[in-house]
Amino acid sequence: MSIIREQIMALVKTKLETITTANSYNTDVQLVERMTVTPISKNELPAIYIYEEREDVDASGDQANLGLYQSTLTITLECWIKDKSSEKATQLNALLEDVVKAMQVDVQWTDGSDVKLAVDTLYNGNRSLLEFSSAKGNGFLGLLVFFDIQYRCKFGDLTSRV
Repeated sequence: MSIIREQIMALVKTKLETITTANSYNTDVQLVERMTVTPISKNELPAIYIYEEREDVDASGDQANLGLYQSTLTITLECWIKDKSSEKATQLNALLEDVVKAMQVDVQWTDGSDVKLAVDTLYNGNRSLLEFSSAKGNGFLGLLVFFDIQYRCKFGDLTSRV
């Protein structure tokens, strides 16, 4: 069994892959990848790249008395769409709505056996990447969306679910 962090991140990827108009979203995401350095291809847009930025671990207080680590995994979702030459803010806001909606469907990241892997998922804001848009209106629009995923595991066992 993989560590809880890996199990959660696999579920994050799977959930983001459901962002399609057929599933009542505004966007038809073509590609979702984790920790990639692959250049953007116009054929794969809209695309979401998942980056696991930092993990803070708290082993103090009540959690420590129970033999648990409290972890906060900070992730960044780098989202890209083709600039449709309409209002850039409107395009990015529709994408932001989709990403936050998908990430908040199951904030405890329930696995296939109905076990909750996380305590909570918190949306921490976003940043637009308009500088990558072409002056002719046929470039890319980007958005960074930030989340913290809080979860617990037992001391010395990162695979344990609690």
